[in-house]
Amino acid sequence: PTSFAAATQQPKFHSDFGIINVKSIIPITLDNDSSLYLSWSALFQVQARVHNVLDHIIPPTDETVKQTAEETKKNDPGLWNRLDAVVLQWMYATVTQDILSSVLVINDTAENCWKRIAAMFQDNKHSRAVHLEHQFTNSNLEDFPSTKAYCNRLKLLSDQLANVDSPVNNTRLVLKMLSGLTDTYAGFVTFIQQHDSLPQFETVKSRLELEESTIAQRVARESNTTSSQEALLVKSQDDNS
Repeated sequence: PTSFAAATQQPKFHSDFGIINVKSIIPITLDNDSSLYLSWSALFQVQARVHNVLDHIIPPTDETVKQTAEETKKNDPGLWNRLDAVVLQWMYATVTQDILSSVLVINDTAENCWKRIAAMFQDNKHSRAVHLEHQFTNSNLEDFPSTKAYCNRLKLLSDQLANVDSPVNNTRLVLKMLSGLTDTYAGFVTFIQQHDSLPQFETVKSRLELEESTIAQRVARESNTTSSQEALLVKSQDDNS
């Protein structure tokens, strides 16, 4: 009987308990740069779903899921509290010391900590949105070393705007990309604008990078041709002298 009782009291194993290095599954360290929050939050929620602990940071709205979570918490509070502490550890391990100092509270819960971190990046949304909108509007290809860098910057800014509840739809993102190009890409802009509906941003970005490569190759060929012609001219002049 004693051995049976001991066996029934063995702590239950959960996949969360086997994660030794949380940074291997959430490879972003959240700092005060608001551009990282959206990515960090998305990765964190993915892992929370994978390990069935999403309800520890975001209360479920579905009644069935909500009831299941409440029953789990009621029937096995020890397990639930351990899981909650694990999720807290995940947050503590994937933020900088500055953020940790701001959100660390004794006897905290994962849900409350999650809300405090979110508040740090979602307060003053309007002022953040104005600042990001200015950067987005004034980004132009001439300020970047390549079309890839230019497009990546626009995408990053659009993600940041979405993070402050000012999302940029595909049409606006593509039109901004086109309007910020140099005259060298006038033909490309005309080609894209002739579509009845604008392609997706990633599609236009890929075509733009191909256009950039084509232009670079053409310039290189023309440069080689000019150099060859100049060399022949010099040789001809030498022969006639």
